[in-house]
Amino acid sequence: MVRFNHVRRLFILAVFGWLLLAAIIPLRLLDSLHETSRDLPFGVFRFQGGAVCAQDFSYNLLFLRGIQQRLAPHPYRLEGQEKIARTVIPGAMSGLTHAYSPVTLPLALPLLALPGQRAYEIYLFICSAAILLLFGCDLVPRMESPRQLAAAAICVASACLLAMYNLGQTAILTTPLIGALWYLLRRPGPRGWMADATLAVLFAVCCFKPSVAIVPGLLLLAAGAGRALALAVLILAGVWVGVAPYYGGLWPGLIDYTHLLNHYNNADFTPFLRRDYLPGHDDSIRRWFACDRAALLGIGLGLLAARRLGPLSASEHFQATIWAFLLFSPYQLPSEDFILCLLIVEGRAFLSGPTAVFVTRLILLALILDWRVGITSPMPYPLEFPCKCLLAGSLLAGWLLERFGPWQPATVPGPGVVQHPPAQPVSERPEDYPHAGQQQE
Repeated sequence: MVRFNHVRRLFILAVFGWLLLAAIIPLRLLDSLHETSRDLPFGVFRFQGGAVCAQDFSYNLLFLRGIQQRLAPHPYRLEGQEKIARTVIPGAMSGLTHAYSPVTLPLALPLLALPGQRAYEIYLFICSAAILLLFGCDLVPRMESPRQLAAAAICVASACLLAMYNLGQTAILTTPLIGALWYLLRRPGPRGWMADATLAVLFAVCCFKPSVAIVPGLLLLAAGAGRALALAVLILAGVWVGVAPYYGGLWPGLIDYTHLLNHYNNADFTPFLRRDYLPGHDDSIRRWFACDRAALLGIGLGLLAARRLGPLSASEHFQATIWAFLLFSPYQLPSEDFILCLLIVEGRAFLSGPTAVFVTRLILLALILDWRVGITSPMPYPLEFPCKCLLAGSLLAGWLLERFGPWQPATVPGPGVVQHPPAQPVSERPEDYPHAGQQQE
């Protein structure tokens, strides 16, 4: 055990070094590209032939500046988004839809006051610190086997993480946020006001990306964290009242955003915002969008009911909710598959079992996080989605065998043998929220 503790410490140091390298590479790359496009904002480049391209982080930062400057009266309407994109990125032949919630604007205000390069550097620092805290303070200390370290290494060294750093995507921030919320929820003992306020802030921050906020929202409901949810609602309401003038007003802005989320598919985008490399410019994509959203909500509510009624433990509900998000969220980017790192220490999937099964799961994890057609596509590509289904099916089969497998009769001790109660497996953890719903004044 002493040797394994030493290995865990070395792993955390390796993660720190790798994150440092992952942050330096995109900064150097953007610097070199910017040398050829000095007339354009940082993160926006002109390639041969005159095509203009923007990095994800820079594009959204410029877009938020456009909202702050009120370049369009209704920035959640597609025509407003097109107007902002064409204004902040001169010469752009296409743009990205901006579906981040109004919470994003106040969160981004400190970065909006800085030059683009400095804002990107600070963003990478914040994300690196969050990931390092997630692994160093939560995931790695809970590991009990080199197998789990191997799974964690695949997550950290994946092309998925590197691409998120290069593009400045938000999954490198939302994953640690959900990890922090889950850390607080599974702590033993009643929760006081400070803990509930922290949970409320974490949930409110997660709401900058509504598709991801479904996961912590369901976790808080399952834990009976009514006070935390009430505080989060107050925070979100206060934020909306403060920023509504930038989005067309209290009620019109809310209608615009609801309409955008309900029509967030390639068939409903304008030609300027449409992603031509994706399939689905007709009603078929609308039907798939509606089916995925209904499946996500239905499965989420079903899992919530199972948790509240008792068949599912807290950890099982956490794992199943993440899988429902990964398989059925119609808004999901493949970069959000990085959330799988939160599952490597939950249950026994990457801890015990036949070596062949473990190696197969490890290969599937590597395929999901490394072998993909496009890191920015919201549609599941032929390889990524089947691999997620296979890995989820393998974990489900293991859970079913563990819970409902054949009963093994206890051996009868011989004469003179003292029978002791069976020891708990070292991998077993408290599965329920202690004192769920109790509040400490």
